[in-house]
Amino acid sequence: MSQKYDDWIKNNFKKQYEVFKPKIASYIKPDDSVLEIGTGTGDFAFYIAPICKSVTGTDISHDMIESAKQKNVEIRYKNLKFQVEDAYDLSFDKSMFTKIVSCNVLQTMKTH
Repeated sequence: MSQKYDDWIKNNFKKQYEVFKPKIASYIKPDDSVLEIGTGTGDFAFYIAPICKSVTGTDISHDMIESAKQKNVEIRYKNLKFQVEDAYDLSFDKSMFTKIVSCNVLQTMKTH
């Protein structure tokens, strides 16, 4: 599933990602601890990891998180972690993060 997701993003949203990734990243500062909700396979988390203190990528899909973790085994960002979380019931203290981002996620979420 995660490889199909990566292919789908690449084939359908490449131009949009080329625009919004640098735009959103421009708000990230070196001392920021960032929470990404709906990280998928971690594309945006990997993009911003080099420019901030830390990134925690979350997704409700175990498969997506495992794919992101596997990618980081190869890339080896020490300031990046991934974990399964429900966006409606996050386990974090809100003071842990200085920025929260979510890209290409809202349309996939269920309404409560």
